[in-house]
This record gives sequence, structure tokens and C-alpha cells, in this order.
Amino acid sequence: MKTRHLILVLGLVTLSALAGWLLRGTMQPAARETAGGSGERRVLYYQSPMHPWIKSPNPGKCTICGMELAPVREGDRGFDAASGLVTLDSSSITVVGVRTEPASRLPLQRSLQVSGMIDDDETRHRTITARVPGRLEKLLVNFAGAEVREGQPLAELYSPELISQQREFVEIVRGGALTASAVAPARARLARLGLGEAELDRLAAGGEPAQVFVMRSPMGGTVLSREVSEGEQVEAGARLLVIADFSTMWFLFDAYEQDLPWLRVGQELEVTTRVMPGRILKARIAFIDPNFDPMSRSTRVRVEIPNPLVGDGPAARRELPHGVFAEGRLALDAPEVLAVQRSAILDSGRGPLVYVERAAGAYEARKLTLGRLGDQHAEVLSGLKAGDKVVVNGALLIDSQAQLSYAAQGSAGKADAGKADTPAAAHAGDEAVPHTHAGQPTQAVATPVQASAGGSHAAAKPSMERLAAVGKLAAQASAALAADNVDAYRALLPGLNSSSAGLPGLPALGNTAADLKAARKAFEPWSTALADQVRPHAAHLGLHVFECSMSPVLGTGRWLQADTTIGNPFFGSEMFSCGEELE
Repeated sequence: MKTRHLILVLGLVTLSALAGWLLRGTMQPAARETAGGSGERRVLYYQSPMHPWIKSPNPGKCTICGMELAPVREGDRGFDAASGLVTLDSSSITVVGVRTEPASRLPLQRSLQVSGMIDDDETRHRTITARVPGRLEKLLVNFAGAEVREGQPLAELYSPELISQQREFVEIVRGGALTASAVAPARARLARLGLGEAELDRLAAGGEPAQVFVMRSPMGGTVLSREVSEGEQVEAGARLLVIADFSTMWFLFDAYEQDLPWLRVGQELEVTTRVMPGRILKARIAFIDPNFDPMSRSTRVRVEIPNPLVGDGPAARRELPHGVFAEGRLALDAPEVLAVQRSAILDSGRGPLVYVERAAGAYEARKLTLGRLGDQHAEVLSGLKAGDKVVVNGALLIDSQAQLSYAAQGSAGKADAGKADTPAAAHAGDEAVPHTHAGQPTQAVATPVQASAGGSHAAAKPSMERLAAVGKLAAQASAALAADNVDAYRALLPGLNSSSAGLPGLPALGNTAADLKAARKAFEPWSTALADQVRPHAAHLGLHVFECSMSPVLGTGRWLQADTTIGNPFFGSEMFSCGEELE
């Protein structure tokens, strides 16, 4: 665990250096404060801005990157291990652009976009079968898609057996009182063979048996399939036609685990489909399947949509065709909950945290337990109370300064390691320990190096360390894009570029991300190339490689994660769980 957090510090070092540069730049005037107005504050030591564990009592250069060591003076602000606060002066706050908003109770809102298929109600299917053997003389409805009415003739069947049964019934009726007891059973037998009341009344009145039996539709609907042809000899029970009731259609879509807390039966959503451009159909959720698919970790949701008949006569058709693709949009909300802006929340692998302003220019890290995630806000179950002033802009740079300062202080914050709501606790345990492979120790990832006044110490950095640092940053970038947080991704870009500079086979990532779509377009090829390099060592580095076989740029894209809960960076909330982990 300690190794993991040192690697995290290495990965964030570029962003930390930026924060440190900004903060030192705004603090330089204060560095010349005097005791009595005549002298500078005492220099405690000199420190590398890029590699904060490199310290020396004298000026010099970093033994790793060659940068000039920066002085750290008494009273310099940063992270105070004793209080657990990150403190900034007013000029630093202005430069960083720190802005706070109070945590408050408000309705949580989220827009959920779903996609699925228009299907029909399977319980409203009817199969038309031959009840007696015979020859199919004529098919009056002979193509799939035809609209039929209840009672409409479908086919004409010549059946010697049915003719014989009708003649027997006529003879029983003519027998008068002698055969009166057999009339009702004979009539019921003919009804089971498909004769209607009108035909039976005609026979009972002395009519002659019909030579051709007319089969009629038992319901109105649409012909799904035709199973026979005219002139075909059929046996009893043979399938002739399948009819479905399309008056109400089903919109079926998959809901994932993170969606279910928002969904309930009776919710209204808007459905659109390309076969009806410009139309928005409003319908309600009728059923949520409680059985999850173990592979996709999703379940089916059914929405019922009225489907009126359009047109008259042979040209009549249902408005919504069967089997077309459709999309739905749900405007979801929840009763008032304690919430903060999602832009305020940071997650470096140990769980979500925010920075809270305790006093003017003093910020404290708070670990949170989160509930549901809305479009702009997240539900807070624990860690904050209403009115706490949460940093919603500049939190990432404050966190970077806390990590940089903590790393510079070495083990100074260990006394506070038990505090769950301090930067010391969030970043404790960052001492280096050797990696192991197949049970054998290898070169340590990094060790704090004390630079002497006139000498230098070379810090060995094997390629495994390089992949670890880049991989951890890439996993954070993937998590930011999966959460649709382009601001967090932009903040990671300098570190991604500097830490991956010189690695072979990586395409250009770029230094800017105009919007979420542009960020994902540049990130996918870069992430895929890096994931392929890291994959053989992923388990050793504590990383996981995931693949999506329908990514928008490459078709098959890969990314790195620090945990196994899938979050697709190429689609985000549109298809958050699309993909699978590679071994």
C-alpha cells in the first residue's frame, strides 16, 4: 500500500510542481519578511520542485531532473501536518482561482439517456392452427405485416373429416326426441373444431354441411408470419399464421446497477426513433426485471407505448414498426438530499474527498461517503454537514500542494496518519518499498535522497517505475473521463504529457481538451497504446486493463483502471459499463 501511494505521488508530481510554482511565486514577497524589519526569514533547506524528496541544506541542482533547488523558509505556507490544513495566502488564492460553495440540501437531478428496441407484447401473440386435417384451398391473408380485424376470414380449408362431423350433427338434430340428448355434445364438438355460432345455427335449422370451412381471425392484429401455402395438405395442429397485437408496443432497454436507484415503475420518459423524426413519444415504465444478467451486470426495463393504427383499408399500418431501434431520455430527480458539486470531488484511489475552508485561506481534506450521482451534484451520506464551505474550483491544485508538501516533509505527517479527514491520512504511507516479482526483490521504486553540499546521488529509475507512474496517472484520467469530468482531465494533462514523454509507441495526446468529445478522441489512441505496454505488468503494478469492442475512434479501445469496477472513459455516462477486463 505504501508503494502504491509513492507511485501516485510520482504520477502527480508534474501537476504538483505546477501548484508549487504558483504558490511559491505568490509567496516570494512574504519570504523577505524580517524580524524587526532588517533580515530575511531563515532558510530551512533547499528542495527540488519536481522531485520533492530531493532536499539539501545548501543550494544546488536536483540530482534527477537538474532543476535548481528552491529554498524553503520558516513560515512558508503549505501543508501543516499537525493541523492537517493546507494554507494559502490571498494572492495564491487569486492565482489558483479558488472558489467555495456551501454544502446544502437540494433536489438531486440527473438526465439518463438509454437505448433499446421496440418490441411487441409477446403475451398477445396468437397462432392460427388447423384443427382438422385437410387441404388449404385458399389463403385470404397471405403475407406477413398484413393488418387483420377480429372475425376476418383468413383461409378456406377443405376437410372431409369436418364435412362428416357436420352431417352427423344434422342427423342427430333430425332425430328429434330420440336423439335430443346427443345434440348438445355434438354441437360442442363442432365448436371445438372451429365452427362459429352462425354456422351451427344454420346446421341445426336443417342446412346442408359446408364443403369448405372458412377460418376466421380470433383477434385484430398484425400478421407476424405465414407458415403454409395455398393447396398444401395440412394435418391437425399444423401452424398456418401467427398474429400479434401491435396496439401497444414495448420499448425495452438495459439498465445498469448505478441506474437502478433512480428508476421506478410509473416514471415517464421521452422516446424517439428515426422512423418518426421529430416526434417525441411519452410513455411510462411498466416493469423492471429483478433478474440481472451476470455478464453485462444489467437488467431489462420495459416501457409500454400506445401504437395507434394509421390509414384505412389495405394501406392501414401501425405507427411504430416492430423491431426498430429507439432512444429514451429520463429526467430523474430525488427528494432533497445533502449534496455538493461533482467538480469539488477528488478521488486518487483511496475514496472520494473534498477540501473544506476552515478559515480564511485554510483548507481541510474531508473523506466522503457518496450516494447517488446527479448531473451536477453528488449526494453526500457522510463527511460533510450543511453549510460547510466546499472548494468547488481549485481543489485539484490544493490537493497537489498538500501532496507535494507532505512528500517534502518526509514522515512528518505520520503522527496524524490516523486522522481520516486530513491530507496526512490521505497521502500517508508514501515511503518507498521494493517491488517484488516472482518472490524476488528488485530495485526500489524510489527512495528519498539527501543531496549533499558538493556531491550528488544518482536515483536509479528502472522502466517498471516509469510505467507505474504513467499508468497510475492514466487510470486517474480514465476515471475522470468516465465520470464526464473534463475539468479534472484537463488538470491531469500536464502530468500525462510529461510523465509519458519519450515512451515509445504512444501517439500525441495534446496539451488541451476543448470539450469532453475532443478529450476522448485524443485520449483513446494514447490510452490504448499505453494499456498494451502496461498489460504484461498490470498485476505487478496494481492496475487493471479493460477493453471496449465498440469504442468511437479505434473500434476496439483499451484503458487502465486502479480498481475492477468498470467505468468506460470513451463513452462515460452514455455507456458507463461497456467493456470487459482483460487478463
